[in-house]
Amino acid sequence: MLKSLNVVHYDFREAKSKVPEILSRLGVMVQSASLNADYAIGRDCLVERKTITDFISSVADGRLFRQVSELSKTCKHPLVLLEGGGLYNHGRVPKNVIRGIMIWISLSKRVPVIRTYNEHDTACVIQLLVKRYGQPAGLGLPVIKKRPISPWQQQMNVLTQIPGIGPYAAKDILNVFGSVSRMSEALDVELIAIGRLGKKRVEAIRKVFPRKLCISI
Repeated sequence: MLKSLNVVHYDFREAKSKVPEILSRLGVMVQSASLNADYAIGRDCLVERKTITDFISSVADGRLFRQVSELSKTCKHPLVLLEGGGLYNHGRVPKNVIRGIMIWISLSKRVPVIRTYNEHDTACVIQLLVKRYGQPAGLGLPVIKKRPISPWQQQMNVLTQIPGIGPYAAKDILNVFGSVSRMSEALDVELIAIGRLGKKRVEAIRKVFPRKLCISI
């Protein structure tokens, strides 16, 4: 059992899950707080917990990009816990976009992603993190300053996950079509008409965003 002085602060919205309760049963001292991450373990480790449903929703509305960027800037040991199975079975976001985003999180932002099976498995991972990074209660919490990400940047982030599409090509796409959704409805000839897009890049776009696919971004 962990020493009771080691405390995990969890965001009050996490009370809807069973993770805080399971942590308490595992001997971890838990305290509710208002956080911009889901769990704060000492001052050096912040954890963002994502169920598969929440992960997909946060990709679609752009929250994920802001959350991961803030984690990477705020603490020494940021971590994303991705909980549950069926990551590619929902059909809302193309598989290659998900793969590209996972690469962006892990390599570009240097935030590790650990997959967990369920809430109990998530709690067990957090328990081990407390052994390594926990600290006594009352020593304060890290502060995460909110830096909202604009809808334009959200769409730029999505487009640059497509193989061969860099920031300049993504900017040209948005300048012409205005959104990812409208781009996905365009004809191939309309895409090729953009100076930076050739046949190979258009083919790469179609693999991720088949024509007439509606993406609410």
